[in-house]
Amino acid sequence: MKIGVGVAYYGGMNVEHAECSRQLLREGIPIVEIIGCAYPEMAQAEIARQALDHQPEVVVFIAHDMVFTAKDVRAIAELALERNTLVS
Repeated sequence: MKIGVGVAYYGGMNVEHAECSRQLLREGIPIVEIIGCAYPEMAQAEIARQALDHQPEVVVFIAHDMVFTAKDVRAIAELALERNTLVS
């Protein structure tokens, strides 16, 4: 399954979240980070636009303060594909 991940940062990044992002990169899951966008909808639209270039099967949007693992991201993506819908 080809997954893409997007995160929009409106403020600072905490250390735990930064390590989670690095883990995704180590596991080969690409991540788009939009930094300093005051409007969440604009950041998500830009993430979706950039995802079109790589054509992932699923794009997972992660909050800027969320702590997660690559396993969590894969589980969310699998659920979204299984249900063929948006999962939150």
